[in-house]
Amino acid sequence: MLFHIRENYALLIAIYCLFKQTVRSVERVLTQLSVAHVETYFVPLVTKLATKEWYTSRASAACLLHLAYPKLSDNRRTTFREMFIKLCADETPLVRKLAAHNLGAFSYEVYKVDQRLPQEFIRTFTVLASDDQVRVFLKI
Repeated sequence: MLFHIRENYALLIAIYCLFKQTVRSVERVLTQLSVAHVETYFVPLVTKLATKEWYTSRASAACLLHLAYPKLSDNRRTTFREMFIKLCADETPLVRKLAAHNLGAFSYEVYKVDQRLPQEFIRTFTVLASDDQVRVFLKI
């Protein structure tokens, strides 16, 4: 019984590590892409992930949205901020947890590009900080 539990735990750890490596790989690729390529290929992909019915797609989007933020037009930045805030309020706890985990990184990119942090990010942080299922995942 104990080995079965450890086997399942090891599998979950392996999946999480693979997921983190995938996000890092996407980040490396994005640094090499032009603004036009980001707008043409990455934006539709992440937008599709963020709006899919399956929570796994939305969870992936929560981890990827901040990566392209510096290379987006003003209109796209607004759209990405809105999508991210929506993911922070998602009905699925895992999506909210991953969004909370990436709130610091997204906020940093927003502040770096826009030289300000929109009020909705502060409100979102406050809401997530009071969410018992998510609070532990916030990176301050």
